Amino acid sequence: MVSGITYALEAVIEEGLREDFGAQGQTMVDRWLRLDPAADIFEKLNSRGAMFCSWSKAERERGFASLRLSFDALYEVYPALPDRPRTPESVAPRELEQWASVEWPDPRW
Repeated sequence: MVSGITYALEAVIEEGLREDFGAQGQTMVDRWLRLDPAADIFEKLNSRGAMFCSWSKAERERGFASLRLSFDALYEVYPALPDRPRTPESVAPRELEQWASVEWPDPRW
């Protein structure tokens, strides 16, 4: 039963990513599926969550893909990988470090 619920939740997330990101939807799904929950994802969550909450709605739309990508274990070395160049809206690792101990601001949804 738990695995059925898990698959259903995954399907909802994948569908939402495809709908919200249009042409880039499948790329977002692929990146989401590459997340390794055994890695230091929870250590990274605080800085990314605080940064995301500080952004305006427009910034969230522009920056979500890059912020999601920053969970990847190889994110810090992406500039050195030819098939994964950073984009202008990419979040710099140094900027993420600055958000590591910041209390999450009110996102003003």
